[in-house]
Amino acid sequence: MVKAITRWFPALLLCLSVVAQAAVESRIDRSQVDEGETIRYSLDMSGVSSDEIDLNPLEKDFDILGRSQQSSTYIRNGQVEMTSELVLTLLPKRTGKLVIPSLSVDNDQTQPHRITVKKVQQVGADQGGFEVRASLSSENPKVQQPIIYRATLLVGRQIFNASIEAPTVSGVKALVEPLGEQKQYTQVLDGREITAVEQSWVITPEESGDLEITPVRLIGQVHNGQRKRDPFGNLTRALKRVQVSSQPYSLTVEPIPAQFSGRTWLPAEKLSLSEDWQTDSVTQGEPVTRVITLTAEGLTSNQLPPLTLPEVKGVKQYAATPETDQHFGDHLVSTLELEVTLIPSKVGTLTLPEIRVPWWDVKANRMREAVLEAVTVEVLPGVNAAQAAAPVPLPVEPEVTPEVVPQAQEAVAATPDEPATQADETAAGWINHGWLLLVGVVLGSVGTLLLGRFSSKADNTAAQREVSAAVSSVSHAQRQLKQACEQNDARAARTALLEWAKAQRPGCTHLNQLADICPDLKPEINRLNQHTYGRAAQSWQGQQLWRLAQSARLGPPETAEGILEPLYRT
Repeated sequence: MVKAITRWFPALLLCLSVVAQAAVESRIDRSQVDEGETIRYSLDMSGVSSDEIDLNPLEKDFDILGRSQQSSTYIRNGQVEMTSELVLTLLPKRTGKLVIPSLSVDNDQTQPHRITVKKVQQVGADQGGFEVRASLSSENPKVQQPIIYRATLLVGRQIFNASIEAPTVSGVKALVEPLGEQKQYTQVLDGREITAVEQSWVITPEESGDLEITPVRLIGQVHNGQRKRDPFGNLTRALKRVQVSSQPYSLTVEPIPAQFSGRTWLPAEKLSLSEDWQTDSVTQGEPVTRVITLTAEGLTSNQLPPLTLPEVKGVKQYAATPETDQHFGDHLVSTLELEVTLIPSKVGTLTLPEIRVPWWDVKANRMREAVLEAVTVEVLPGVNAAQAAAPVPLPVEPEVTPEVVPQAQEAVAATPDEPATQADETAAGWINHGWLLLVGVVLGSVGTLLLGRFSSKADNTAAQREVSAAVSSVSHAQRQLKQACEQNDARAARTALLEWAKAQRPGCTHLNQLADICPDLKPEINRLNQHTYGRAAQSWQGQQLWRLAQSARLGPPETAEGILEPLYRT
């Protein structure tokens, strides 16, 4: 009998009608909690999948820390009924009166729930607690003015599973980006040594109006002084959740002042222009490099404007792609470097006009201009021009005896062989010396990795990848340079030479710097510029550049400084 029922039970279920009523009920385990405590939010559903529930409305005032689901099917009065329970663990983001909003599920609505989150007076870091301190670089910003939001977490006791939540904004549209690496250090506060963790963000308002910045929150767990048994029956110290927040900010973002008349709006704390020349003398027809640098304090690198060079008669100007950089220490500093190759076509006085960049001083609240003063140089005659202007000397026949002439001819015939042999031996020696230096650099890097292997396997792996990437980058750039030199392609060699220098010296952004680092390459760099931008009398030959590049001593590839893993992830 039992076997018969068991055999027909699945068929019986298929014949029964299935009730699928779209009814969603919700409930909470409590309506009053302390700051840092969680709420259990349960939703009972019938015939509804949990994937159909939109939980986005909860994210405004709550963090969803956990989610679980349990479904069951049973027969009641001859009908099959399905139930499903979705349980969410919610952590309130702020104190005060909050509402768990209604959720839409299959054209139905759950009921809202009102809760109260009480503020908990946390113990300060100097008394074994926690603090989150925040500061802004400006509380009266202009539109598109970067605001540095700096948060400092002070930890006075051990904390577990800690994380720092970044600030969010509301009101006008603004961009929030992390700035720099997380810093961790120790300091003494009221005679107690504590740990400080510092993290910064840059907030750039893109519109004028009211801007609300939410607090930065620390969420973690600490021992509550009690013990409990784990699933294996062992006694462990119980943990409780803690939450500490910084103060919120309400700002009014001001529009661009009517007094500003520049083409590009630049709200900065400081802005300046400077220049650097490759040589002190300027010669007709020969290229010379001029590097113009724009430095801005309080602006991001992507806010720096392109530099416009005025046209000047008597000189051709070729501007390379600008190089930008950004650094954050105590202040946000961005730079833009523009390398310009100039080829004068006339002899005499050459004046390059001044360059002006209007900007807005956010500290003095007034418009200013960064000025690069006009430059006047004296263009010297080129080699061809000097030879054409020099008087032609009359030929003078030397008086030689018949006995001396054969000896002189014999000496002239023997002279080319010896220097050529010595030059070849010297070049071969430099080539071998250059390869030995490269092999020494690689072996030195590998040796360093082997010596530090026992300290940390993870650190060794990262360092090994870093060195491998650096060596691979140098090798690739070296192959490109060799190919360009063998093909006597001046433009390709100029590009490959710069990439080769960057691979070994990341701070080297233009050939002017490379000439300073390796003076032996300076004559070849000048020839490259002349054949690339000027009118050279002969075609460019890359053999000499390739020889010098192999023996050039730029030092080992620079590697990034060791960075510790952040204690609290953002």
